[in-house]
Amino acid sequence: MKRSMSALALVALASSVACAQWSDNFDSYPTGILNQPNGWRGWDNVLGACGVISTDQFRSAPNSMSVAGSNDAIHEFTGIDSGAWRLTVWHYLPADFSGIGYFILLNSYTDLGVNNWTLQVSYDTSFIKEVDIAIRPNNTWRQVVKGQWVEMRVDFDLDNDTLVMWYNGEEVTNGPWKRDAASLLNL
Repeated sequence: MKRSMSALALVALASSVACAQWSDNFDSYPTGILNQPNGWRGWDNVLGACGVISTDQFRSAPNSMSVAGSNDAIHEFTGIDSGAWRLTVWHYLPADFSGIGYFILLNSYTDLGVNNWTLQVSYDTSFIKEVDIAIRPNNTWRQVVKGQWVEMRVDFDLDNDTLVMWYNGEEVTNGPWKRDAASLLNL
C-alpha cells in the first residue's frame, strides 16, 4: 500500500494545556530532498523517501515539504504517552491534483518492524475520508479542497483513548485512539 500524501504539508503538535510543544514550517531547510533534519525521515528510514523541500507553495515563506509519488514522510514524537494533544497539519493540494494520497497517524512505529495504525485518512480528487470504518464507524466523507491551504487537525486524549479528526473545520471521524493488533484491518 502506498502511504504518500501527494501534497504539501505544515505540521505542529501541541498539548491542549500548553502552547506549541513542537512545530515545523520547513522554512529553515535548504530546498531539495529532506533527510533527517528535525526528526523527519522516510518510512523505514529509506534515504530520499521523506519528501522534498520546495518553494512552489508555502504557507509561511519560503518553504513547505512536498510529499508526492513514492515519498513517504514520517516524524516520530517521543515522550508522548499520556495527556490530551492536538496535531495540526496544514495541507495543500494543487488545483490539478489527481490520484490518491494518505495521512496516517500511528500509535507505535518501528523501522522495518510491526507498526500499529491509529488513523488512516485517504483523499482523492473529490473526497477525504477515514479508511478504517470498522473501528470508527462515525466517519463522514468531506469534500476535498484544492488550490488552497487547509487545516487537518487531530485532537486525541491518550488517557481516555479518544480521537477526533477534522478537515477544513469539519469533523471527519471520531472514536478510540488506540487499536490493538486483533482489531486491525489489512490496510
